[in-house]
Amino acid sequence: MDEVWKGSGGDDPELDNFLSRVNEISKILEGLASEDAKEQERAIRHADILLHDGSGEGPSQDQHEPTSSTTVTSDRTIINKSPPADPGPAGGDVGQDQAAFMRMVEKDAAERAKDRQERKKESDKFRAKGNDGFKRQCYAEALDNYNKVKGSFLEGKKQ
Repeated sequence: MDEVWKGSGGDDPELDNFLSRVNEISKILEGLASEDAKEQERAIRHADILLHDGSGEGPSQDQHEPTSSTTVTSDRTIINKSPPADPGPAGGDVGQDQAAFMRMVEKDAAERAKDRQERKKESDKFRAKGNDGFKRQCYAEALDNYNKVKGSFLEGKKQ
């Protein structure tokens, strides 16, 4: 198999190492997908060596020595190491903000409970109409009302 990913031409050894690993894994997958039993067995051995080798490096082609090691050349971690000078509204008294936050949470919970009760009442109404239509053998009407139950209760949309 030809290499799937080409390297950077030596400009970035870390990228080249990563792409060589991608190529190695691609070869393993190709071997596992092969219809040739010997090729599948070779791919399994290659994968086992790759997985069990402490460095994370596996064999290159049919060799069993590590090909290279990964070295970190730059810190690419994205962490806000210097927070803004003005923290905004949350930067004031912590106790005050916690109380305000709890009031907002309680208000939201009350609104959601009220909305849930309204949707339950509406869905019960449609369910009763659906049951009535089913008893009268008006299946299209029953199905329409049952779909309205789904729309009003499960999706939170009022029909």
